[in-house]
Amino acid sequence: TMIDRDRAAERPMTIGFRFGSDDFVARIDSTGIAVSRQPPESADVMVETTPSGMAGIVYGKMPVADAEQAEIARVSGDRDALAHFITLFTLPDKIG
Repeated sequence: TMIDRDRAAERPMTIGFRFGSDDFVARIDSTGIAVSRQPPESADVMVETTPSGMAGIVYGKMPVADAEQAEIARVSGDRDALAHFITLFTLPDKIG
């Protein structure tokens, strides 16, 4: 993945994702990101969306509030952790 490990080290966290009936937990720390398929019971923040909805938030920089208002995502827990998580991923420059 395109994760900034230095920024990830600044704020280790656990994020739960629910994509339909599939649950995942992402652990973020200085080593990067490790994702496992499991119930996100003790996550710092929980995001319920679709894979394309999450891509829109992370890579498309869709504001989380806009995604919630459009019923693309539901978020519970530490919103500051989610805001930091979103900053950890950038796309490479376009070749032009």
